Amino acid sequence: MKREKLRPELKVGLLVLAGIILLFYISFKIERFGVMKVKFYELSAYLENASGIDTRSSVQLAGVIIGKVKSVTLENYRAKVVMMIREDVKIPKDSLVVVRTEGVLGDRYIEILPGKEKVYLPKNGVIENVVSFPSFEEMFKRIDMAASSFGELMGELKGVFGEKEKVNIKESLKNLKNVSGDFSDIVSKNKENVIKLISNADEAVSGLKKIVKEVEEGRGTLGLLLKDDSVYRDAKAMISEAKEAVGTIRNIAKEVDEGRGTIGRLLKDESIYVEAKDTVRNLKEITESVSKGEGTIGKLTKDETLYAETKKAIKDIQRASEGIQEMTPITVLGTLLGILF
Repeated sequence: MKREKLRPELKVGLLVLAGIILLFYISFKIERFGVMKVKFYELSAYLENASGIDTRSSVQLAGVIIGKVKSVTLENYRAKVVMMIREDVKIPKDSLVVVRTEGVLGDRYIEILPGKEKVYLPKNGVIENVVSFPSFEEMFKRIDMAASSFGELMGELKGVFGEKEKVNIKESLKNLKNVSGDFSDIVSKNKENVIKLISNADEAVSGLKKIVKEVEEGRGTLGLLLKDDSVYRDAKAMISEAKEAVGTIRNIAKEVDEGRGTIGRLLKDESIYVEAKDTVRNLKEITESVSKGEGTIGKLTKDETLYAETKKAIKDIQRASEGIQEMTPITVLGTLLGILF
């Protein structure tokens, strides 16, 4: 019995079916494991609105797909998006997550804006920084609301500005035009002065630049103050000496406050205060006695007869000294004659 041969149409159909099955199998392997068996690690981010994000959404960095969304779940009233990131791509800890749309009406995807930190997110890490942009529906709604508000404002302005206000506005514009013309005339008439003013301003700026350059190079007084290390060292030494002086003054003040040392004892020792008070009282009593003419000093200062006798005695002493001076040459001559003869 002869086996019935397969018809060419059936062979072609079986071959196409086998090709489709093989294509699905290869696609499944590529999607799950990748052509080169690329490994992934998980990162998460929490979004206020994950509308349009699903497991088919891609994850991009600088316009390059580096992974895809694994799952989108609700957690604490926020959308938790788990992303599968290629293992060879390290994400800095301060990176940003942004939900974007491909084109105007395209699919939504997640873009990661890399940060500048050298610390990278570990596996199962969370990207804390999330930037939310309004969707196109929200943008169109806001634009529509703004247009409506603008229309209402223009309607109100149209009702406010009557013919009188319009005339005033026209006159104001005309006056502004006249002022501009007058200003142009003033500038044209004083063109040389304006040029001189600009030239002086340029010279002032040039001088200022020169001063700044000299300061930067350490020239001049200000430059030396800012650049000369010796000035800095002297100032530092002066500050150090001032600190030491302040410390010494503090120590002295502390000793005085504690009643140590001469000044401290004078200020804190009550016996010295009592003695000083007694001394002042005695001096006051002596002064009062002298003032009343009591005692020797008081009599010397108050008794007029004693003053007269003292004056007379002083005159007698003066006469005696004058007589001695007159007798001195005769006495010397007699002494010499006695020695010779």
